Amino acid sequence: MAGKLMDKLNHAMMFNNWLHFKDPSPALDPQEQWIVAFGSTIWSFLGDYVNAFESEDDQATCQKMLEKWWGVTDAESYREKTQALASHGQRGEFQPYVDLIRDFRNFVDNLSGMSKMKIGFLPTSVVSSYFKKSDTSFKQAMKDLGLDSSDLTKMLMLCYGYGEGDDFAEFIEDFANVKTTLAWDAVRVVNVSSLAYSAGYVSKEEAMQVCLQLVAPVQQAYDSWRNVAAAYVMGSWLWDERTDARLDNVSRTTAMLLNNSTTLINQVPFK
Repeated sequence: MAGKLMDKLNHAMMFNNWLHFKDPSPALDPQEQWIVAFGSTIWSFLGDYVNAFESEDDQATCQKMLEKWWGVTDAESYREKTQALASHGQRGEFQPYVDLIRDFRNFVDNLSGMSKMKIGFLPTSVVSSYFKKSDTSFKQAMKDLGLDSSDLTKMLMLCYGYGEGDDFAEFIEDFANVKTTLAWDAVRVVNVSSLAYSAGYVSKEEAMQVCLQLVAPVQQAYDSWRNVAAAYVMGSWLWDERTDARLDNVSRTTAMLLNNSTTLINQVPFK
């Protein structure tokens, strides 16, 4: 109980109940606009600017955040960290979960009417039926993830849209189309690059070049900004021990971003 309360308090202190816009809005070329639109998915959650590459926080604060959360203290450690995120990050670790969510959704979508109704009030029985029909290799893969039955049921139910509010429900249909959480790794490269530039460790030109290398892979992996946002929500939730507070906040802030017509993510073409 105490852990859940602290989790809620920590997320409540992120000042992300509104979107932060820098005024006046900075001039950005088309490539910069794309990077800022992409970065805004995580900046809306962090309570940072959603229309600028530089952080709202001052230089000293950015330096402290980089060291605390990323172990970045200078230009060299920035380059090492962003290279690690870009080359592998956590998407390989998360892929079994992504595959599980997609496979379970396909299973439920193909259930008969009466069986499908059980998912709303007898989710455990539906998960049990799913695993009875799963092949041996898939069962072993799920066992390797170290999930007990209650954790597994919770994850599948959340990613099918039961027991959550309207903000989270907005992403449910999109989850079926998420094939990788590359967006989670890539948007963190953009965030670390923004902080490194704002901290005075690297030039804006260098930080932008690091980010621009991710444009093609992200565009190949997803069909739209909305698909990117769903992958980000999924990756963000999987990263933080799948807590309710994390899920509530990341889905709320991402929905807030997508539903505001003045944001770059609604003005800049994805491809």
